Amino acid sequence: MRITYILLQNARQVVCNQPPKRTPSLFKQAFNKYLFITNTVSSGALMGIGDYIQQRIEQYQQKPAEVPYDTVRTSE
Repeated sequence: MRITYILLQNARQVVCNQPPKRTPSLFKQAFNKYLFITNTVSSGALMGIGDYIQQRIEQYQQKPAEVPYDTVRTSE
């Protein structure tokens, strides 16, 4: 019974107090203000990751010693 009373008291204090104002994170600020740049950078990073995965699959299907990782292909 005592625990319930303490929990209810704490709940009332939380409800009565206003939550502190949070400043948006740098990530959210960048996506709101510099939308074109963040979309360009994120899509470029995803394309690079995708090409890396594709090259690893190609290396797995062939003999790995014959086909080294091609960084120029990823940067193109």
